[in-house]
Amino acid sequence: MKFFEFGGGDEYYALIAAEETKIATKLYEEEIGSLDDDFEGPKEISEEKAREKFAKCTKVENGIEDVGFDEIVKHAPQILLIDSELE
Repeated sequence: MKFFEFGGGDEYYALIAAEETKIATKLYEEEIGSLDDDFEGPKEISEEKAREKFAKCTKVENGIEDVGFDEIVKHAPQILLIDSELE
């Protein structure tokens, strides 16, 4: 599994788990929004870095089951994190 960060410029931030760049980009465009013509592609990051970012940005509230990083990645392609402006 690979992990891709989108964001910067006019694009909304997202961290996506997918097998390849093409799949991650398609998911981004279907679920978040179109990418500018000059978009150079997402940045691939390590699983360790993706786990760190996920842990830092997620919290479990009382009464809500913690699905967890591994469970979400099992169902890839998946959006792991998304820009807070889109919530």
